[in-house]
Amino acid sequence: MNFARHHLALIVDDELKSRGEVLARLLKTHRPQPSRHVAGSGQPAPTI
Repeated sequence: MNFARHHLALIVDDELKSRGEVLARLLKTHRPQPSRHVAGSGQPAPTI
């Protein structure tokens, strides 16, 4: 029983890590571009 619980914890941990990495990647790729575009065009930043 203990092994199964530990195994499940590892799976959940991997799941959370991969989701965190995806979120981090999305933030890295999407955040700089709008700010650069807005700074270049002189328009107010769009609210998401």
